[in-house]
Amino acid sequence: MCRWYVILFLLIFLLHFISQAGAEKKPIESVDKAQLESEKLNKDGERLDNQILNLNKKIEEVVAKYKLLSTKDIRVLPYRITYRLGKDYIEIETYKFHRDIFGDNRITGIQTKRSRLFVSGQNVSKMEFEIGERQYDIESNVVVRIVDPSPTVVGTDDVVFSHINGRVKLIDEKALGKIRNNMAFPVRNSLKRDFLIPHLTFVYNNLLSIAETYYKGIKDADRAMTNFIIRAIEY
Repeated sequence: MCRWYVILFLLIFLLHFISQAGAEKKPIESVDKAQLESEKLNKDGERLDNQILNLNKKIEEVVAKYKLLSTKDIRVLPYRITYRLGKDYIEIETYKFHRDIFGDNRITGIQTKRSRLFVSGQNVSKMEFEIGERQYDIESNVVVRIVDPSPTVVGTDDVVFSHINGRVKLIDEKALGKIRNNMAFPVRNSLKRDFLIPHLTFVYNNLLSIAETYYKGIKDADRAMTNFIIRAIEY
């Protein structure tokens, strides 16, 4: 009988040990999974940061190569895009009108996208973006402002966002590094992937197109003059 008590005791102890081991294993697995997910998000964020840095450097290269801050007579046809040269910045703005297509086709609103590149020497020292939408009929005016204080330094945690609806500031200079970024809500990475990278690509392509078109016009004019005076040798 004593032997059976010993066996029963051992079985109870073993079952208790297994149940405790399972209970301890589950949170460890959960912690490991959460850690792996967090590491993946961080790696994705670093990869996106590198893409953003490369785009910013390409923009800087265009500014330096074509000496855009000192080129005063660049003109852009006024069709949904404007180019402005300030004392220490270059600005590109695009816009799109909203019309009442079911009525008299009048303009009911406008969407704007403004990019301002601050230049120090040959370097782009700061970038400011402003995305706006105004609806005239309902007197709505929504603006999001984004400032990157160090565009050619790796990392985007210091990029700040402000969201203004009318006179109400919904978000006031919130750093990207403080915006939620977990598996359920990867907002920070989404802002990098779905806004910053496409927008910077847009800025780069437009800036390069404006610069190349301007210098092509200069070369064409020089070539036309050269051909004209060379023909004069014949008489």
